[in-house]
Amino acid sequence: MPSPKELLQTLLAEGRAHLEQGRGEMARNTFAAAVACAPASPEAHARLAEACARLADWPSAVRVWRLVLKLRPGLAAAHTGLALALHQLGEYAAATAEFRQAAAANPTVAETHFNLGTNLLAGGRPADAITAFRAALQVQAAYPEARFNLALALLKAGHFKTGALAYESRWQAEWRGKERPFAGRRWSGRALPAGPLLLWGEQGIGDEIMFAGLLPTAAVAAQTACLVECAPRLVPLFARSFPTIQVFPRTNPPAPELRDDLVHAPLGALPSLLWPVDRPPAAPPAFLRPDPDVVARMRARLAAFGPGRKIGIAWRGGQPAAAQPRLIPPPAWQPLLARADVVAISLQHGPPPGEMEALARTTGATLHVLDDVDPLQDMDTFGALLAALDAVVSVDNSTVHLAGALGVPTAVLLAVEADWRWGIDGVPCPWYRSVMRLRQQTPADWITPMQAAVDFLALLPGRP
Repeated sequence: MPSPKELLQTLLAEGRAHLEQGRGEMARNTFAAAVACAPASPEAHARLAEACARLADWPSAVRVWRLVLKLRPGLAAAHTGLALALHQLGEYAAATAEFRQAAAANPTVAETHFNLGTNLLAGGRPADAITAFRAALQVQAAYPEARFNLALALLKAGHFKTGALAYESRWQAEWRGKERPFAGRRWSGRALPAGPLLLWGEQGIGDEIMFAGLLPTAAVAAQTACLVECAPRLVPLFARSFPTIQVFPRTNPPAPELRDDLVHAPLGALPSLLWPVDRPPAAPPAFLRPDPDVVARMRARLAAFGPGRKIGIAWRGGQPAAAQPRLIPPPAWQPLLARADVVAISLQHGPPPGEMEALARTTGATLHVLDDVDPLQDMDTFGALLAALDAVVSVDNSTVHLAGALGVPTAVLLAVEADWRWGIDGVPCPWYRSVMRLRQQTPADWITPMQAAVDFLALLPGRP
């Protein structure tokens, strides 16, 4: 018959084995048995909390980590585990307090300062996040993720040039190994004495569109021919919009014209090269040009839906499995869709089954869909649809970037933990002139920004 101590060690070993093999539920059950065997054991509780976190059961993880701290007050690992769980629940202020306790208990752990900064950045406190990321780098200078997140915090706080320069650290962090196979020297932002300049798209569709606003400025600065490589579905739109620039679809290997010895730069480097040092960058005027004939046809199709302002809406951004902070639930759309003067056009591409029906059922609104317009296949036609609308109201996604680049009046509804590119209140947006940023005040409160969107639409002049 094993002693209680031996039984505890056996259960802990079994639980760790289950975790290592990806059997999260079995690990949780085993660690729960260890807690029952030794209710005064901080280690048993800590392992149970870790299993709960592995299963994304954040409320249980919070509860158990708090029990650990009752058993072992001041334990840095427990403060960190509790903070990470609180962060996942959107309780940023409470998570900040726990991260600070962990950092005070063990200030030489760079990851704790990094986690604190990430939490502060998500909670809309970029200035404090800057301090935390710098503390992480002071402990561990070779910490590319901390340097990259420092760049995002600087940009979000409005330190545009400094942040843009630091943003180049993305190649050692988030975008490690994703550079295009061009071996020529990187462009310095100055005039080139000979040969074309190659600029290549990176990251997602929205990013390529956003950074493309600096292409005309780049062409002027380079004083030479410019070549651009971008996502294939952006080629027609970019080619029409930038007639002096030769546009190529991104292929593997690249098109033969895109020699690997050309002077080149990724589009994401343009802010660091071209933004002014002494003042905030000004958002460019609308820089993408839709096909006017297709726009006219789209307007005729929209007119067939009846009188009222034609408002395009999108409620989801990113992949469904990871989009919760960028998912506006159906009830929040009521203030907009209940208006008799609004004709709602769905711009949501590929929504999960039932979402559109739930939105229509909850709000009582008719949601019009142009099934033959698919931005995943034909961004040019989708751009013409956006240009034919009176306005767009959307969660943060690539539709907002395209609408802003086209100059369409757009209200982007932002979560508390909005992406770095949208800055904070009072900081100018350097990307688009026609986009109004409307932000949650508290997590899950979409009614406040939605009502602000209704007010925004009321102030728009009618289409001539």
